[in-house]
Amino acid sequence: MTGGVVTGGTATGAGVAGRRGGPLTRMAGRAGLNLVDQALSALTNVVLAFLVARAVTAGGFGAFAVAFLVFSLLIGFERSLVGQPMSIRFSAAEGVQRQQAASAGIATTVAVTLLAGAVVAVAGVLLGGVLGVTLLALAPVLPGLVVQDACRLVFFAQRRPHLAVVNDVVWAAVQFPVMGVLAASGVDEPWPYVLAWGGAATVAAALGVVQLHARPRVDQVAHWVRAHIDITGYLMLEYVIGAGSAQGSILLVGAVGSLDDVGSLRAAQTLLGPLGIVTAAIRSFLLPEVSRRTDLAARTRWRLAAAVSAVVVAGSLVFAGLLQLVPDGLGTELLGDTWPGASSVLLPLSLASAAAGACMGPAIVIYAMGQARRTFLLHAFEAPLVIACTGGGVHLGGTVGAAWGMALSMTVMVPLWAWQLRVLLTTPAAPDERPRDGRGPGQRTDQGLGGVSDGT
Repeated sequence: MTGGVVTGGTATGAGVAGRRGGPLTRMAGRAGLNLVDQALSALTNVVLAFLVARAVTAGGFGAFAVAFLVFSLLIGFERSLVGQPMSIRFSAAEGVQRQQAASAGIATTVAVTLLAGAVVAVAGVLLGGVLGVTLLALAPVLPGLVVQDACRLVFFAQRRPHLAVVNDVVWAAVQFPVMGVLAASGVDEPWPYVLAWGGAATVAAALGVVQLHARPRVDQVAHWVRAHIDITGYLMLEYVIGAGSAQGSILLVGAVGSLDDVGSLRAAQTLLGPLGIVTAAIRSFLLPEVSRRTDLAARTRWRLAAAVSAVVVAGSLVFAGLLQLVPDGLGTELLGDTWPGASSVLLPLSLASAAAGACMGPAIVIYAMGQARRTFLLHAFEAPLVIACTGGGVHLGGTVGAAWGMALSMTVMVPLWAWQLRVLLTTPAAPDERPRDGRGPGQRTDQGLGGVSDGT
């Protein structure tokens, strides 16, 4: 565990002596490891996709893509139900309380994914064919895939990102040799690759449970759900409408425009992928860091939000400028015939990313204060705005118009996030409604962290 001793839900300087480096050095180390892990996770997903795509038929890769989509959807729900509450409410937990929180979170993830796995298995039986067999292969390994991600998020919440790096390295070290053997043997069906991918994740998930010293039990699930329903309900709805608006806007472009338009937007988003890795690392690092500091003054929180937004916006604009300098020859080499369309929407999509970065600072502070209802309302407003601006843009100006519509919708949200944070910081009971003993808002005082009885 890095960082100082935590008492009363906040970090102190006690315990710094005898540890290598000062607080800023250790914080910089954690930030760097968050970035390393996010990059590693993204890279392994890219390698996985390329490896499977080369080994199986086009239809087989489509079936694998559906399996990966199911996994991605479950990841979103798991983060809303476990990952985010863990960062928001338990980043200051220590000792037995930290172990209880981790155990309850992992137990909840296992329970949800076992149920989801059963549903996926039934769907596989009903669908049949290549897709059905692929889903049947996914069903038994789905819990391992999602629990591995849950362990990563718990490591981030505990400010131990080095353990997440170790876990992801183990996952990659197990899955890719097995997949290499499958590919070398000429296996061209997707289901063995799904088993190799998910089986390796299960190994990493088991390692994660050991790393956390977690003891997940069935009776912890109901406690966790009851203790955190005040924020998880909003977070899950937020995920649904956010994912729905993002995918819906792309589908709308395809319906009003063409598949070429969709391909151009997706290709440009791929080029902007490194920005997503960096912003994900910033979020996974800062959310627990801010959450555990419950005594921050309102002015400090405001300045922190402004600083984060400024850094992310500056980085986004610099990266966008570099993308504008990419020569057509290199762009064509990377994206083939999709490059002309992608290059035409790079500028507006880059500005949309910068606008999203401007929202990021206030968002992190609001999330860290446990104000899920406020973030949900903002996303509930944003979802139809994105669809309306994108739809209007593609109607007026094709692909480029759709991209500018996305940029407009994100720009509109910037002052709304800033205004919501300002209101929160100037409202009585702000800057933080969480009790100082490390429990989050809405948790009863007769429960330990994670809503699990302390047994006392």
